[in-house]
Amino acid sequence: MNILQMHYFLKAAELLNLSKAADQLFISQPALSKQISTLEKELGFKLFQRGANSVRLTPSGAVLLKRLPALLQEYYAILSDATRAQSGHIGTLTIGNLEGQRLSDRSAEVFRCFGTQHPQYGIKLVYDSFQGLRQRLDSGELDIALSLDFDMRQSGETQVAYLEACKARMILSRSFEICQKDSITFSDLKGIPFILPEDSYLGSRMIRDEFHKNGLDPEIQYAANLYTVMLLAEAGMGVAIVNDLSTIVDSPRMRVLYDIPLESDTVVCCAWKKNNPNPAVALFLPMLLEQAGDAAGDGS
Repeated sequence: MNILQMHYFLKAAELLNLSKAADQLFISQPALSKQISTLEKELGFKLFQRGANSVRLTPSGAVLLKRLPALLQEYYAILSDATRAQSGHIGTLTIGNLEGQRLSDRSAEVFRCFGTQHPQYGIKLVYDSFQGLRQRLDSGELDIALSLDFDMRQSGETQVAYLEACKARMILSRSFEICQKDSITFSDLKGIPFILPEDSYLGSRMIRDEFHKNGLDPEIQYAANLYTVMLLAEAGMGVAIVNDLSTIVDSPRMRVLYDIPLESDTVVCCAWKKNNPNPAVALFLPMLLEQAGDAAGDGS
């Protein structure tokens, strides 16, 4: 079975109509029928059961329909990797960023400089929850994770470095009546639920401590992850605690409560495994940490 035959079979199996399949493949129906018959002879079993007015898959054909797409995807991925290798691309650096968070200007500059100085490596940026980043870093799916300091702890093989401080903010849907006020205080928030992510115990505890310092004992609702927290807050379900890098602060439907400063600011951090064999990590990290040092030096 060759690649062309795979495409012919998959299209015919998808549509279960040889005439329509032939049209979409830009060949004649007799030519497609001949290709299918040739393939069946090569394989030694039937792929389709043909009736007077219908075509359906045999059990063997159903197995191929289920598994061939993944094989084709892997084939083209291999070709893509080989093409990049020919042009000097020798690897990929996979970085996870916290969902709902922009890259800071400094981090974005490091990405740009790395791409310029080391074009042989591609960068793959993925987004995930607090828990998802931890799990993917532990499994080796991520080379580096960008998260918040309270959720990443240095232990064993996991190394953590702090990059830059980021102001924590309360944010509230403008649908709440109190958003009509010029200034909002902690006492104005009584009776409004606070939505916290359940996948970050330390982050939630830090926020609860902030409430108690201000004499507030609010109703707390937990959401599966930070992204869900922001969606619920935008839907007017309660107050969320985010930071200046959160994409939701730019939403015109939300009011950032600058009038209520929070003591518990967050720090963007990066985490990686000491034994990571990817050589791109050793090239990228010094650039990222140098920018973090510059940020600390100029107070930003």
